[in-house]
Amino acid sequence: RAHHRELLIFPVVISEGRYSLGGVRKTRNIMAALTLAACLSQAGAAWAAPEINTTQSLAFGRFLLLNNNAAHTVSVTPQGVTNYPPALVSQIPAREGIYALQGFPPDTDLSITIDPPSLPLACVCSTPVFTVDNFEISPATPHTDPAGNVTIRLGARLHTDGTRALYREGAYS
Repeated sequence: RAHHRELLIFPVVISEGRYSLGGVRKTRNIMAALTLAACLSQAGAAWAAPEINTTQSLAFGRFLLLNNNAAHTVSVTPQGVTNYPPALVSQIPAREGIYALQGFPPDTDLSITIDPPSLPLACVCSTPVFTVDNFEISPATPHTDPAGNVTIRLGARLHTDGTRALYREGAYS
């Protein structure tokens, strides 16, 4: 692996196939906010504008919540393994997010940090919100290929609020 001399920070917001560099463009359905820190092997090198393309969006599927008397958690790993507690009955399974990063410096380690580490998901149809946290990226330290490309997978947890409030059917974002 190359030695690193310079650190460039690319703040990126990933959302349903859209991205923005530097937080310039915000979108409605934010799945996760990522900060990509590319450690460059050559100082002052010029690179193509990085792109992040959604191959598959992180999603928690569709499920029935049998009761909201306590907080419940749905999890999906970066490998697509899901876990539902007995109080949540899966109708459409959760799935990991898969993102293709292109145009980054070649043969470079990327350090990815989720910011913020916790996101609320709300719906105009309902008062209670879900919370998404425990974001996990695989590989933990993505390494770009000679063309500056790498694919990452994203997993996370979704929590109910446990307040006994009724979640209504709808799109939470």
